[in-house]
Amino acid sequence: MGLRLERRVDRPRWLTVAVPLASVAVALLVGGVVIALSGNDALDTYARILERGFTSRGAFTATLTAATPCCSPAWPPRRRSAWACSTSAARAS
Repeated sequence: MGLRLERRVDRPRWLTVAVPLASVAVALLVGGVVIALSGNDALDTYARILERGFTSRGAFTATLTAATPCCSPAWPPRRRSAWACSTSAARAS
């Protein structure tokens, strides 16, 4: 008795969109439950995240800066220290 994997030949087009959307929805729901269990309002918290992360002055640029990897000048990395974001980590390797 073995495991046999088969390639799915025909995948419905709606599945390509539905799975990521459902994943985000479930993640927001689980996060909302955790926020509610901590005694805070989940909708207010999500509204503040959106406001502070995207709509306030300079927030979108700061969000993009924080989301961009800090160690991407060398691709592919030639040595382990190319991935180091701080000089102390680079010296340790």
